[in-house]
Amino acid sequence: MADLNEYVIKEKGVLNLVWCSDSFRSLCVVGTNYRVKRLLLIEDSKVDAMKAQAAIESESPEEFEFVVCQTIEAALRKLDSETFDVISLDLNLPDAEGLTGLMRLKEHARNIPLVVMTGQNEPELALEAIALGAQDFITKGIFSYGNLLARVFIHAIERKKLNNLILQTLEIEHKVLSDALRQSQLLVVRMDQELKILFANDSFINRVCIGSQMRDLVGMHVSDVLPGLDFEPLQEAMSRKSQMQLKEIRLSRILQKTEENIWVDVFFWPYLNLEGDGDAYMLLIVDVSDRLKAKLQRDEFVAALSHDVKNPLVGGQQVLTGVLSGTRDVLPSFYYDSLLSLSRSNQSLLLILSNLTDVYSLEAGEREFVFENANLVRLIDEVLDLFKHFFESTGMTIVKHDFPNSLVIKLDVTAFFRIFSNLLHNVWKFGKKGSQVNIYFESDANNFQIAVESTGAPIKEEDKAILFKRFKRSLLGQEHLHSSGLGLYLCKKLVEGHSGSIECISDGDVTKLVVKLPRISDDT
Repeated sequence: MADLNEYVIKEKGVLNLVWCSDSFRSLCVVGTNYRVKRLLLIEDSKVDAMKAQAAIESESPEEFEFVVCQTIEAALRKLDSETFDVISLDLNLPDAEGLTGLMRLKEHARNIPLVVMTGQNEPELALEAIALGAQDFITKGIFSYGNLLARVFIHAIERKKLNNLILQTLEIEHKVLSDALRQSQLLVVRMDQELKILFANDSFINRVCIGSQMRDLVGMHVSDVLPGLDFEPLQEAMSRKSQMQLKEIRLSRILQKTEENIWVDVFFWPYLNLEGDGDAYMLLIVDVSDRLKAKLQRDEFVAALSHDVKNPLVGGQQVLTGVLSGTRDVLPSFYYDSLLSLSRSNQSLLLILSNLTDVYSLEAGEREFVFENANLVRLIDEVLDLFKHFFESTGMTIVKHDFPNSLVIKLDVTAFFRIFSNLLHNVWKFGKKGSQVNIYFESDANNFQIAVESTGAPIKEEDKAILFKRFKRSLLGQEHLHSSGLGLYLCKKLVEGHSGSIECISDGDVTKLVVKLPRISDDT
């Protein structure tokens, strides 16, 4: 050999193994009539290279073509001019110690599978190499190789092909999704782990950030662009790495002065960022302004209709009340009972219509609470008298417990009248016929509490969760034509208007609806 940097092994007259020095002399390969796998063996020890080739050839003769480089620099030049199927890397080279050579190769040959083959038998180093992208980590030695070395490189090639295919598929899907989102009518924002904007689609820019360009938004914190968004739920979702949804959030246009607001539903979720390291997040924003306008128009129509229908019902009810008050002993029982049933039906409809108008006023922000001194005991007796015929028709009796003779408390009289009326109406609908209804009163220096207890079918836990929801109706109780699912929802809203609370306590067939209200002083 004229040059120690070049060494050729001829094996079975088929393949040549050529040493390439830093001067990058020559490569001599005896061709074959089939496609062999090209292995770039980066190894500064001729003996170790020969052992590796012998081990591979013993299992898979004539399947690999070997090109050996002693340094990373020589290997990089080879990679610039030739193609390879797999790379084997020693971690102790003249120009690269440890994993520095692996990191340099990773940048230069990202799509080629790489197997580390070194004399360092260190499990932690092996794991670090795998984390950096190596397909496998092998300790040098004839006993370590066994007859599996060729298989290691073959499997590394196939795994890398599969990985590349997966990444290509993800990149294609990412590009298709990005193009679709860019042109979508939905408002889309992508953010990094610090919630700084990476991307916003045209719809977002045109609807929220009028007059700005993408370059103006990139790098901005999303809170600067969406000041109306509550970021506490977002932070909680980020800590859990989970999805989140907010409904009917009001957003203002901020990059151009305007008084117009838009109402949106917001969807938030984490995703894999293919363009950089770390977590990334997506905001999908749906403009629901038109939906809310339609809902508002519907509610206004229902409120107006309820008001127009309620007026003649009130007049008719007053006539019925007058007739019933002095005719029990005059009219035949059939006629009297019919008029009584009609009166109860009218009162139920009036309550439903009143609930509809009150709910609309509350949700539209038009309901103002007017607090005044009122005799609580007298108010309760008035409501009980109003529902006297209801409970008589079902054989139910009402018993008051611990009530004082008189108690003046500051409250919204109309609101409390509606609260207690709905509680009694609910008990009448769902209570057991012939049972006793108990009304309890408790009071201290700061609060007073009224509880209405009745007997009936047990309330399931899943029903408790929706008991005070809008338009939610239980399947329990008597058959009634007139039920809107608004009564307890309205009670909750009116109680909250007093800064109070309402809850349902159910134990078997006994259910208690408890209203707790604060005592309001004159200077509050």
